Amino acid sequence: MKEAQSTDFFTKHKKSIIISTIIILVVALLGALYLTGSLETILKDLGIGRDEYYAETVENDNPSCSFKRIEYPENAFSIGVPNGWYYAVESGTVSIMEDETNTTAVLIYTAKSQPELTKEDFLNTFSKILKETTEEGGGTFEMQEIQKIEELEDEIYADVIAQINEYDIKGKMHVSKTKDFVTFKVYWAPAEIFEEREGFLKEISGCFARTKVLTDDILTAKPKEEVKEETPEGFKKYKGKYFQLDKATGYTISEEKEGFIQLVGPDQRTLLSYMYTTELKGDYTPKFWVEETFAEVKEITDLALTDETVLPSQVLGYSVQEFNLSAKMEGTPILGKITVGIYQPPYSAGGTKYASAYGFGQMTVAENWDNVKDTLQKMQDSFDFVDSSMIRKNTLLPIVEPTENTRASITVQSSAYHKGLITKSNEKWVEGMRGYETLSSPSTGQTYQVPINSWSLYGPEGSGYYRLLEDGKFEKLQ
Repeated sequence: MKEAQSTDFFTKHKKSIIISTIIILVVALLGALYLTGSLETILKDLGIGRDEYYAETVENDNPSCSFKRIEYPENAFSIGVPNGWYYAVESGTVSIMEDETNTTAVLIYTAKSQPELTKEDFLNTFSKILKETTEEGGGTFEMQEIQKIEELEDEIYADVIAQINEYDIKGKMHVSKTKDFVTFKVYWAPAEIFEEREGFLKEISGCFARTKVLTDDILTAKPKEEVKEETPEGFKKYKGKYFQLDKATGYTISEEKEGFIQLVGPDQRTLLSYMYTTELKGDYTPKFWVEETFAEVKEITDLALTDETVLPSQVLGYSVQEFNLSAKMEGTPILGKITVGIYQPPYSAGGTKYASAYGFGQMTVAENWDNVKDTLQKMQDSFDFVDSSMIRKNTLLPIVEPTENTRASITVQSSAYHKGLITKSNEKWVEGMRGYETLSSPSTGQTYQVPINSWSLYGPEGSGYYRLLEDGKFEKLQ
């Protein structure tokens, strides 16, 4: 009886079951084709472009980035910069540098190009610009064979061999092109450490992100102005020949010369000093350098360094440590704090390795330490060089933030680089990092200077620039 009912059910619903099965198979097939990229071909055959398929989608880039993010809303992009590194935007190029020597750096450039310009054309053109730029500075630059990335059909890369400032350099250049928009990235380091640093440099370049969702705040954003820090109450700005800092009331400068400065407290028993040297030979650790330096001061005995603290550093070869200090000065017990940085890059120029070191010393008589330590630390934290372009400043101070540099990479500063970009961009592309297009809103008629970096491949009306409306929808700027 039950078997007869079952047979009767399948007989009655045979047509519906077959149709449902076919639908399930078609959906599964479409899903599989989508995952393999074949859906784009099917949509094209049906007259449905990929732009229309993603009709409701306009999204900002959102790469994973472990470094501090620096925003440029007026130009619709952001970058990630390691602590202690320099960054600058000049000649339409983002420079992110470990130091001013240009031996370890990342450059990023964007452009809106003519449709006929291929990825290979762009990479070859930029290679020629960098070759002329490097040769102008007395170096060499050679691009190796262009290679494709299988999983990224819009991207190609090439290895680089160069010589910059007597250093043998290795690097990689990447170009990605989606329709008319091109992103160029190049990173390099001394050849002997490139493999070790490549992942780190690749992550820096991968932090670059474009803002494609144009809010009214972004469309009206202006370049950020430098904000002057206020001097704390009880302090005054001091600017000498070599150094500057917030100086506490009652403290005087007892000595200032290149590489050294000392401040004395109103009690004449409290000291804050700073010194640096760039002429070290041999291997050093922060503690060894402190002990060696204090050994030359005959008035100080019974030196003890305790509570060692390692400060974070993302500059290769740069180590910073702090110590609590106790000693006797001419028999009187003193307490204090020492901050020391040693920079020994694991590469050499012409076979010669060098090292630099700096030290901050805070000291006073033991019974007075708790009363003055906060004041001494505030002065130390405000410390800087008068010369803002001081070479290797990031390894002569305990810098814990990325620093916006007044000058870009020496590659970007080159007249050959600047001339090459102007010549090529006038012929084949419009620079994106600082470029704009004048467009207006169809709904309000308002005109905007729209940053080229905000161009989106996908949107409700295909490729273009999209303003976000109050209802969450998008309008294409015309």
